[in-house]
This record gives sequence, structure tokens and C-alpha cells, in this order.
Amino acid sequence: ERGVRRYSLVTSGRCLNKTEVEQMCKNISELKKEVNIEVCASFGLLDEESFKQIKKAGVSRVHNNLETSRNNFPNVCTTHGYDDKIEAIKKVIDKDKIQKIEETKSRDEAKEKLKNLEAEIRTQYHKAEETFLPIFKDYATNFLGLDIDVELKKSSNSGLYLALSVNNTERRDKFQLSESQQYFIDIALRFALIEIGNSQTATMFIDTPEGSLDIAYESRAGKMFGDFVNKSFDLIMTANINSSQLLKQLALKCRNEKMKIERMTNWTILSKVQQEEQQVIENAFNEIEGALNGIG
Repeated sequence: ERGVRRYSLVTSGRCLNKTEVEQMCKNISELKKEVNIEVCASFGLLDEESFKQIKKAGVSRVHNNLETSRNNFPNVCTTHGYDDKIEAIKKVIDKDKIQKIEETKSRDEAKEKLKNLEAEIRTQYHKAEETFLPIFKDYATNFLGLDIDVELKKSSNSGLYLALSVNNTERRDKFQLSESQQYFIDIALRFALIEIGNSQTATMFIDTPEGSLDIAYESRAGKMFGDFVNKSFDLIMTANINSSQLLKQLALKCRNEKMKIERMTNWTILSKVQQEEQQVIENAFNEIEGALNGIG
């Protein structure tokens, strides 16, 4: 009793009654039997057939317990509404799978269309390389005095694009060209488009913006305009008289047969400052008119 009491104090903090002690002893005895079965079998004290029968009975008991638990599990799920949740999740998954299949199909179709478009663009570009680009490069190169080229390239981000190169250096950003270069390369492009259109006659209107032309390019721009006019195209241009080199070079290329200068100063009333500088303006006009007559 002292030992039992000590055990009870250690485990539960109270004394066990006689019935509880008897049950505990019974459980310990059963455990000993199970252990002894394994020990006896390992030492050859229990024949193999008896060991199998005893183990089979134990395994069957465990198996039955597992079966009972498994059979009860669906009932528990149904009771708590898990079946509906699982079914809803399955529907969402099935819907996503269908959407993924459709989107993958659309992506593949789009990639195929893009591939065909890129092939068509490359074909058309190769044609332009033989017809349009030489004309554009001739205008632009004469203006800049530098070697100009345009290439069709492909970027992983933006796809196909046209790259402008000046002296074998690619210029992809606007700031890599001066204001004058931007303006007159754009005009060169327009000249080339008109010429490649096989038009018998065409007229282009140009308003030369103030300060857009570097003095170094004035003469070249005049020659470029002159080349366009000498190909039987018409050009109507407004320009400030201070761009005398542009107008002078244009006059030298076209002469009186193909160029006429209109003094817009006669269209308005001159300010006091303009009246005081009338002689300077007159000298500029005379210089241009001299170029028209082949003088200068």
C-alpha cells in the first residue's frame, strides 16, 4: 500500500482506491503478457504458429479500430459541411484549369500571328532597302555630311524597330540628335516619301522655324531643298531673311527658272526698328537675287 500510495501521489496527487489499484495492476499484467510474447518468440520459447495466431489477433484488433475510424470520417466531414467546401474548391480549380487552357491557346495564336506579321514586315523592309532607303539616305547624308543608315532590328521588349545610325553609331533617343538634325532629317524623310510615291508633281509646304538651323547646316539645307525642286517637285517655304545661306544656296541650285522670292516685308507695315535696318534687309535680298541670276 505504501508503494501504491507513493505511485498515486506521484501521478495524480491523490490516493487510489482499491478498485483503481486492481484495475491498474490488471493493465500492467496485460502489458507484461504482450511484452513476454515478443520476448518468448525472440528467445524461441514460443512456437512460431502460436506467435502468429497471437499477433494476428492483435493486428485484427488494430485493423478493426482503423476501419471504424475511417468509416466514421466521412460522416464527421458531412456533419461539419466539409463536403460542400471541397466541392466548391474543386469547381474553382476546374474553372481555372479551363481558363488556363483558353489563355494558353490565345497566347499561342497571338504568337503565331506576331510571327507572320514580323515575317511580312521583314519582307517589306527588304523591298524598301532597295527602293526607298537609298533616296532617303541620299537626302539625309547630303544634309548632315555624315554617313546615314537605317536598320531593322528586334528587341526582346519592344519587338521590331527601325534604328537610325550616324557614322555607324546608333541614335535611338531624340536627344542624340540636335534640333537642326531632327528637323531636317524629318524633311529628308518626307522628300523621300514623296519621291518614292512616283508622283509626277507634288507640292510641299515648309515653315523654317526660327533658330532651328545651325549656321553650319544652312548651306547644306539649301542644297537639299534644291535637289528636291530640281526633281520637278514644288516647294513653298517661309524663311527669315537672316537665314541667308539657306536661301542663297537654294537660289544657286534653282536659279530664276525654278525659284521665285517674295518679299513679305511689302505685306505689312514695318516697325521703327525694321525701318531703321531697311538697308540691311535690302542687302540680304540683293544677295539672294544675285544668286538667282548666277552671281555669287
